[in-house]
Amino acid sequence: MNLPKLVLAALAADAVSNLDIVSTEIENFLNKDNFQSSVLKCYDEKYVLVAIAKNNYAQAKQALNVNAIMALSSGVRDRLPFAIPKFLGETLFQDNRVIVLSFICGDAYRKFIDHLQKQNFRGWKKHLIYEIGYKIGIAIAKIH
Repeated sequence: MNLPKLVLAALAADAVSNLDIVSTEIENFLNKDNFQSSVLKCYDEKYVLVAIAKNNYAQAKQALNVNAIMALSSGVRDRLPFAIPKFLGETLFQDNRVIVLSFICGDAYRKFIDHLQKQNFRGWKKHLIYEIGYKIGIAIAKIH
């Protein structure tokens, strides 16, 4: 399954009512062997992550992650010194679960990405920058 990023955006809009998407920002943010994903920028300047699992292992992992995210109440979230994505919605595409989560990025990260886009970096350089950002995020998450 290799869906165009606009199809992923359409699936996100189907999963979450009143989601006003203005652009696709990062393709294959998650592990591209197991997921097809895209970070989408919304009209309100917020970002969302849409993901569809490519195999049974990824479907199981996705289900566990969604259950864990949904188990955290707002009271628990308020006590944490860091933000956790929120489950926004889901839909089905060819019997596969498509999930949409809030995407958390800091102002410095967003400004950095905006700067790179203005500089018109293309191809491997852009992918490499996103991959580095993703790995930094994973490292920070392991600390918590």
